[in-house]
Amino acid sequence: MLDRYEANAPEADIRDGICTFLVEAGLAAHDDLRREENRIDIQSENLVIEVKRRIGRTRTIQPDPENIAQLDGYLAEARERGEPERLGILADGRHWVLRLPGVEEVRTTPPYAFTLQNAATWERLRAWLLAESQAIEQANRPAKESDIRAAFSDGPRFESGIEQLIELHHAHRDDPTVAVKRELWRRLLTAALGVVVEEEPNLDRLFVHHTYLSVVVGMAVQSAFGIDIRERAETDPLRLLDGSVFFSEVGIRGVVESDFFAWPAEAGGEGWLASLAARVARFEWSDADYDFVRILYQSVVPADDRRRLGEYYTPDWLAEAIVREVVTDPLNQRVLDPSCGSGTFLRAAIRAFVEAAQAQDYEPSRIVGLLREKVIGIDIHPVSVHLARATWLLAALDVIREAGKMAQDVTVPVYLGDSLQLRTAPHDMFSQEAVTIAVEPPEGAPEGELARHLRFPRALVEQGDWFDDFMLRVAGAIERGRDPRTALDEAGIDTGEERATLAETVALLEAL
Repeated sequence: MLDRYEANAPEADIRDGICTFLVEAGLAAHDDLRREENRIDIQSENLVIEVKRRIGRTRTIQPDPENIAQLDGYLAEARERGEPERLGILADGRHWVLRLPGVEEVRTTPPYAFTLQNAATWERLRAWLLAESQAIEQANRPAKESDIRAAFSDGPRFESGIEQLIELHHAHRDDPTVAVKRELWRRLLTAALGVVVEEEPNLDRLFVHHTYLSVVVGMAVQSAFGIDIRERAETDPLRLLDGSVFFSEVGIRGVVESDFFAWPAEAGGEGWLASLAARVARFEWSDADYDFVRILYQSVVPADDRRRLGEYYTPDWLAEAIVREVVTDPLNQRVLDPSCGSGTFLRAAIRAFVEAAQAQDYEPSRIVGLLREKVIGIDIHPVSVHLARATWLLAALDVIREAGKMAQDVTVPVYLGDSLQLRTAPHDMFSQEAVTIAVEPPEGAPEGELARHLRFPRALVEQGDWFDDFMLRVAGAIERGRDPRTALDEAGIDTGEERATLAETVALLEAL
């Protein structure tokens, strides 16, 4: 390629040389490269490449603005066609400049640009494309801790993903569903961390980081259980985010849910989700033998943000040591972490229980069933609950696999709530017949407006799996604009006082 550049070869020759390099360097299969399609010189699964005899008017790496505008136009057109988000490269064989969707600034310093000094140093170009610029990503990669940090932390692809999500949120932040999810997230975060949240200089950016983190964790968990998240992200991204795919294929509830962080699928972010799913799917998450959920959190949320918000997490070794000291009879003790964070103690407790149960030759299905009763978590932090649910499930991954279909229809017992501050006094909340929860009037409601009450028949609430299934059906129906009272029929609740009580509560939930 360098020789052709020096000889002022036609663009067609440079294009052919780049394609030959990509194939011979093992960076792309010949059949995966598309040439001169939609006016684009070279396209692959990862990249849009625009080839020029020279990217600038002089022999430097500084590109002409019109060349950048042309490449950016191709990236925008691909997005409008609904294709997964890709990076762009402007190249003349010697000079290579990376373009990130959503980032206007033209950068010509590493890792955003590369100059091939001579043909013998092609290995450095290969390394730049794979590692430094993250322009090309390899499939079937082991989920090593260092690779996870590099892929979902600093780097061009992470930066591009965050900037695109910021752009999406900015365009849709006033949409009713997006606005209410962001507001609920803010309230819960304030309850968890205090006034420091209101002093946060850029809450919207933090919301975007939390969304990115939760989506990545949800996709990684589903991928670990064998779900083709790439195909799902392209065909039905909302079901990938609301947990219905996970339940239909694996039979587990309460890990991936349509709550605060499913808004990208409702705001036209299908291309962004497909691109992110492709990145997540490149890793073999099921083989990870460490707490990758915590690693993702530390990678996605900047350290300065964590320190400013006072978020610190217990090291694995310390949690394991405390569990060994305190949980001396795992099979007969119950573990409740009322402020579970990302689930570090839950993970240690699950491992202790599984080890003890296997030593007593418990069947895998029995182990999974007992785990729901033995290891439970609660937290008020909306992101921590996402992480803890994933941590709980991944800690039991091997035994769930062994149990197979016998482990289906399970709900992970990690709950979003304030374990220290019930809004209702216990003697009022738990009557003989029903569990009653007061719903306070919304902000800005007329003075004197009374709280309304959600009432649930106590006999039904005490059937944990049934109750979780019923509430998820109600929530799903409301979200899809269907009549949520159909959940009463699906759950087999006949006429009577229990049905009347639940029908009234379902109507209030729909109104809310």
